[in-house]
Amino acid sequence: MMRRKLMKTLLCVVPAALLGACGGAVETAQEAEPGQSTQGVVLPAPPANYQLELEEASVDAGPLSALASGNAVHHWTEGYLRGFDFAWPYSGSPSVDKAAEAVLGLQDYGLYGEPGVVLSFAQFKTDVYSEFQPVPPSLLAAYSNGAETVQVKRYYTSYLVAAGSTGWFNLYVVLFPQSRKVIVFEQTAYET
Repeated sequence: MMRRKLMKTLLCVVPAALLGACGGAVETAQEAEPGQSTQGVVLPAPPANYQLELEEASVDAGPLSALASGNAVHHWTEGYLRGFDFAWPYSGSPSVDKAAEAVLGLQDYGLYGEPGVVLSFAQFKTDVYSEFQPVPPSLLAAYSNGAETVQVKRYYTSYLVAAGSTGWFNLYVVLFPQSRKVIVFEQTAYET
């Protein structure tokens, strides 16, 4: 009898924790500092060597519209946007360095190397080419929850793209830590 009761309890508890079954809802945890409890759940601190796993996501129409307007200004500059979601089962927030590390690990961004420069969001808004200055505010409007500190890391490289013509390449990794979004903005310019 004891064995049957234990088995029934396990069959109810495990699905309840994973799926919210057994007649009660499972509370979702909100962000908390290490060791703090949120809704009765204590979130662990991230391991020292954690990695963000990015999942490709569509980019909101507002930033895409701002980007299209910027791309129409000059034929020698171009901008690109790419969005990612990530899971975060830990307390605290991920760092922009870890977000950038995950982005640089993608095949498309191999030409950018260390070191990057961390920028405030205000610096990011003024660092982009003038034709792309509407992009940062549109990202903030589309992705920020309004209370989070948005973090940005910038990478730069340049090289000859043709005889006598240099290309300049800027990669911005924009981390929305509470909204669980990473937006990659790349702007390029070429000598004409």
